[in-house]
Amino acid sequence: MSNRSYLCSSPLPGIYPSFADEYDSDVQTLANDVYCIPLLWPALFTPADFQRAEFEVDGEVVIGRAPSAPKQKVLDTLRRRHAGIVQAFAGIGDLAPYVSMLERLIEDAPYEYISIEMDEIAALNDPEEEFYEAFEHLLSGLDAPDDDVCEQLIALAAMEHSWPLPSVRLHLDSLEGSEDDYWNHCRVLGAGSDVSGMGRPVPWETA
Repeated sequence: MSNRSYLCSSPLPGIYPSFADEYDSDVQTLANDVYCIPLLWPALFTPADFQRAEFEVDGEVVIGRAPSAPKQKVLDTLRRRHAGIVQAFAGIGDLAPYVSMLERLIEDAPYEYISIEMDEIAALNDPEEEFYEAFEHLLSGLDAPDDDVCEQLIALAAMEHSWPLPSVRLHLDSLEGSEDDYWNHCRVLGAGSDVSGMGRPVPWETA
């Protein structure tokens, strides 16, 4: 089974809402991706949103770390960073339509809290603690991302260095694209139910 990251919506504050028995992935999983955290997801959160909590899983206590924040704060953070992110990544293509698509996804989220579930990605790193520390530090550089921050985000998203990025409407308009185009398109925003077979429909896959 692939290691995935998940962008989630929850009626309750806190991290890892899928650990709850009542979690409904078809409703609450906004997007997902494999072996990475998509490029724009970290832009939704600030260091203050990064949380640590204990969970009981199969009779054992597990420590979870991840970002979570109220939907309106997430939207405010993304809108504040929009211009800076677009400018910082201008060398790889126009990210403005991608940021707008992510904003639409969050606006349409069914519940009041947004989080990233990232434990499966952290598990690919040894030690995991260094992954979490690096991610939390990365969040602090997103208000004014420099070249180093951009490269860290590209690496975290497991993107191919094949530029420029394709149109955000690659799936919507059935546009022609290379294998790298389809790969990178997904690594910017993640996938919804149409491409991954999991979670909700997303506005960059289905109208």
